[in-house]
Amino acid sequence: MNRKEFLNELDIKITNLYNMFNENPKNLENHEYPEFYSCRYHTEIKFTNDKEVNAFNEIVNFVLAYDKFHEIFSEYNISEQIIQLIHKTMNNNKESYKYIESLYEDLIDTSNMEWYIISEIDDIDIQNIHSVKIINCTIKILESSDLPFSNKNIYQDYIGKPCIITYVKAGDSEKARSIALNRFSICFNLLRLCTHSFKPSVKGVIVLGNRDLIIWNNSRKNAYGTIKPSLDNLCDSEGNKVILKSAVKLSNLLCAKLEKLGVQYLSTVTPISSVVKDCLYWFGLGLDVTMESAKLLNFTTVLECALKKSDENTELKQRISDRCAFLLGDDYETRVKIHNDISFIYKERSKVVHQGSMIKDKDRNTVNLAGSYAQRVLMKLIQENNRLNGDFSKFICEIDEKKFA
Repeated sequence: MNRKEFLNELDIKITNLYNMFNENPKNLENHEYPEFYSCRYHTEIKFTNDKEVNAFNEIVNFVLAYDKFHEIFSEYNISEQIIQLIHKTMNNNKESYKYIESLYEDLIDTSNMEWYIISEIDDIDIQNIHSVKIINCTIKILESSDLPFSNKNIYQDYIGKPCIITYVKAGDSEKARSIALNRFSICFNLLRLCTHSFKPSVKGVIVLGNRDLIIWNNSRKNAYGTIKPSLDNLCDSEGNKVILKSAVKLSNLLCAKLEKLGVQYLSTVTPISSVVKDCLYWFGLGLDVTMESAKLLNFTTVLECALKKSDENTELKQRISDRCAFLLGDDYETRVKIHNDISFIYKERSKVVHQGSMIKDKDRNTVNLAGSYAQRVLMKLIQENNRLNGDFSKFICEIDEKKFA
């Protein structure tokens, strides 16, 4: 869909919703649905039924689907802009197409803004290193020179603390925040892949602390409202405060281990690096969830992401068992054991998926086994990334060819 087609279709949808609002009975009260009032235009938008809400959501989804806008803008931002567009149209519907064109141009103009996002992190002890770059993030002891703005006093509490930093391109602060948190999560999960199962915490987002994310618009040279903690306290089911004691030690030894693994090559976008990032997401979920059945599903998802092509949807158990065995096993006996282990893991997974069975505590070893294989396969994939120039299809083909060696 080109620009003209997009604008014409959006004009039809906005006009349709505008007519719905005009058909509403005056002074109709319906507090189950949202209302919006504009002081600037002296207009009021009242949603009165599901039809209107669905029409509005359809407009938002239509805009987000155009030209990958969903990768650049948050749903919140687009929703807010559509509301403002409707206010303008209600004030002067003869200029509606002009307003739509203006919205489009604003989106294009702001689509490539740069953001610099920092957060203090708990449970990381930086030892004798200046910084470590992991995919799209840098972890370091924050220095005053790292802060991108002139008024640095309000963030003095960050100086000298372990922080994580990333640069993001996005059209609004909420989307920038979302991308940054996803990057932070992938970064942490990569560390967890190589160390113990610790859980680093981003201050002001996950656990205790009153510090917030620093969200800086590099394009416009100004700061945005910081994100308040979603939880004042993190407690367990009994109401007891949870204290996360385990910490990863970022040392020269760990940095050498990461470099030997090939982490430095994951910053380049390739099919393998994309698969690795997906796998790290599911691996992190597998570590974090408490239900054993959910852990099993997440760990087997890692195996499927790493050991099958996107167009392979049949005989998954056989494919994953074979490829895992040939990837990790160096001799016949080892390969047979790995094949049998993965087959058993998939048998238990099938019970969860198709029968709704729950993994009992006594069967936890099966989940741990799945997690171990997920970890080993993912580390092997990272190791092979540079040698194969990021070619995921070649990675799979080389494993399959071992059957005929």
